[in-house]
Amino acid sequence: MSSLLFVHIAKAGGTSLRRLLKSHEGISRFDCFHNGFLLRFENGRRVGRYRVELNSLEKYDVAVIALRHPLARLQSCYRYFLSGGLNGRGKGVFPDDLRKKEFLHSVAPNFSVCCQRLAEISEQIPHFRPASAWFDSTVGPPAKSLVCCRQESFSADVNGFLRVLGLPSSGGLEHHNKGLAGSSWAVSSNIVDLRLVKDFYRKDFSLFGYESRRSGSLPLVQYWNELEPPFLVVERMDSWKSLNPGWEYRRFDRQTAADFLGEAYDMEIAAAFLDIRLPAMQADVFRVGFLLHCGGLWVDAVTSTMRSVDSWIDRRHSLQMLRRDHQEYPKIATQIIYAARPCLPLLCAVWNEIVPRLLARSGETVYRHFGPGLFRDLMISRPSLALGLHIISESSVRNSLLIGSSSSVLPAEQHWSKRQERESLYMSGE
Repeated sequence: MSSLLFVHIAKAGGTSLRRLLKSHEGISRFDCFHNGFLLRFENGRRVGRYRVELNSLEKYDVAVIALRHPLARLQSCYRYFLSGGLNGRGKGVFPDDLRKKEFLHSVAPNFSVCCQRLAEISEQIPHFRPASAWFDSTVGPPAKSLVCCRQESFSADVNGFLRVLGLPSSGGLEHHNKGLAGSSWAVSSNIVDLRLVKDFYRKDFSLFGYESRRSGSLPLVQYWNELEPPFLVVERMDSWKSLNPGWEYRRFDRQTAADFLGEAYDMEIAAAFLDIRLPAMQADVFRVGFLLHCGGLWVDAVTSTMRSVDSWIDRRHSLQMLRRDHQEYPKIATQIIYAARPCLPLLCAVWNEIVPRLLARSGETVYRHFGPGLFRDLMISRPSLALGLHIISESSVRNSLLIGSSSSVLPAEQHWSKRQERESLYMSGE
């Protein structure tokens, strides 16, 4: 028996992790438990497939499990089977997946109905079952050491897992079983739907730590396109990290942001992100994608803080954005955005405008089609999206923050507003 077990939970990045385990030169043998079957691998090849119960296996030295936020995983499962599963990928004819598609179309023609009928659906399609269901019959953990690789921090978690095995870190992970090209990406903004999901997957939320990401444990995220930002930018970014030890500080560059988008959404989106020429537009796209998926606090890299976030964020409001002193309603600034939880309706609406535009390599201006102007236009056309939005006025945080601009660290001719006049928004455009 192998000393390594991989518990493959559907629609959580497991196929990518399995491919890594098969190809890694330091891993000659491992077992994979997936939907009631044990798959045994040696030297990258499958050498056995057995119907087993997880509880019947001997305890392994190390077990690794791929996880994903329950709501995001549910959305991925729904979209996957509604599109035909493997049949929708042009990989041949799979009668069982066709049956699942027909069943899902009949009982849950939209996502809201899916949320209402999760118990019934999961009986017919095991992918919809809570991730914790695969452990319900076990007596204790399946291994002496259990490592979780969450899709929200997949690359970092995988490298941490490899270190547990005493192996070197891996490079960028290839993403498999990505969403269908051209498929729409949308989340439910119905609070009833979200409560139903939370109830059905309540054990996943608590067992795998998704319930604990609240209050000060939310991520505080910043972005600079280069791996090594200018010294002045580093100083300002470090102020957020040093003054907010209770927050999960995360700094992204162009490549790590693309990795995140590929893992959280789709590799086609990640590729389109890497095609964006202007760093300001990269930040506009990434901030929405990250906050929609994870929640947290976004702060532009050139803004510094003199006080902790908890001294000026009002946690009674789930969505908060900055408005500069020279701006009037409905204009908004995006230097600071606080999202108390994932999947907030305004962010969902903005993302659903950004993604088709990004995939088509379209859009005329950064501000209107990807940045603050997009927020403004949506709040004008769909006023209900702004319900619950709390405005942070620049004057109210003047003693706490130094709100900066990229013009303070970049030459005037490199400002995004000047570059978009003479350059394509996408590198493939020239």
